[in-house]
Amino acid sequence: MSKKNDDFFEKKKVWSEIKDQLLGCYLVPYFSKISMTKKPVYYIDAFAGKGKFDDGSPGSPIIALDIISKFPNSKICSAFIELNYANDLMENIKRYPNTKIVEGRYEDYIENLLVSRAEQNIFVYIDPYGIKSLKFSIFEPANKKSIGK
Repeated sequence: MSKKNDDFFEKKKVWSEIKDQLLGCYLVPYFSKISMTKKPVYYIDAFAGKGKFDDGSPGSPIIALDIISKFPNSKICSAFIELNYANDLMENIKRYPNTKIVEGRYEDYIENLLVSRAEQNIFVYIDPYGIKSLKFSIFEPANKKSIGK
């Protein structure tokens, strides 16, 4: 279950900087490689937050969208799930095309997002701040659809 911590987005913490650096370093080669399949890519951030911190530091949505914008000839769409800060997120990423904001709990929306795009390449970024355990069984329906079972 996601928690609302009003001071979380005041300033990016060191661990968050490292996490975001890893995401940024990974996405460039991932999109480069996966674009060779010629299939569309669906990028999902399951716990998107505000998109950026109050001190101006980019969060995972802006980091991903900035990288996606470097692949203009690729078919990359994105969805951002956010329970508590959807309005802030919408404002912070409104300049980026092909984005969808889903307001609510990831548990309520992830399965539908996955199954609806099962024929595409899907990248799900899960930074589950505030939940104790992640049920990986939620990904099984999309996997079954993608392999034809």
